[in-house]
Amino acid sequence: MQLRSFSEKLLKENIPAASYIKEFADWETALKSVLDLPYGDEKKLLIIDEFPYMCRGNESIPSVLQNLWDELFKDENIMIVLCGSAMSFIEKELLAEKNPLYGRATGIYKMEAMSFYDAVQFFPNYTDRDKIIAYSILGGIPHYLRQFDADLPLEENIKRNILTKGCVLYSEVEFLLRQELRETPLYNSIIEAVAAYI
Repeated sequence: MQLRSFSEKLLKENIPAASYIKEFADWETALKSVLDLPYGDEKKLLIIDEFPYMCRGNESIPSVLQNLWDELFKDENIMIVLCGSAMSFIEKELLAEKNPLYGRATGIYKMEAMSFYDAVQFFPNYTDRDKIIAYSILGGIPHYLRQFDADLPLEENIKRNILTKGCVLYSEVEFLLRQELRETPLYNSIIEAVAAYI
């Protein structure tokens, strides 16, 4: 499913492969085709968000990227950015010695949560007490902080954005727990495939 989604996005661009295929057969061919993007001498930028999920779905991806980098990409005007929220996976499975991508990173940036004093800037009208409570609930994660409306009282934000089914923060705990389970992407792919045929 990930390869199909990547193929759809890449083949919408004006690359040669778009005239004769509807989907790439494998990740190596798909990733290599990024070089065919018609941007002239401009740097090509490939950003893969939640890269650990991609690797869990296909454990060969780091080796594929290693081979492409060593044989092709390192001499091209391309930048590859691999992002992920599962830091333990990135540190142990990607950056650790004896792993395919070890030593190939030109920069490693770990995003830290905002400090209390930075985070409470989202709520300039809250009392000091409410700022502390909001921070104790949301921490310093900008995405979480943006869910609250600074013009609403703290209690109303909690009701609307945490206790209401369907809102982003309602299922965040479940999401974070699932993030640590090994086969969640596989289960999600099966459920999506079944749902698509119902």
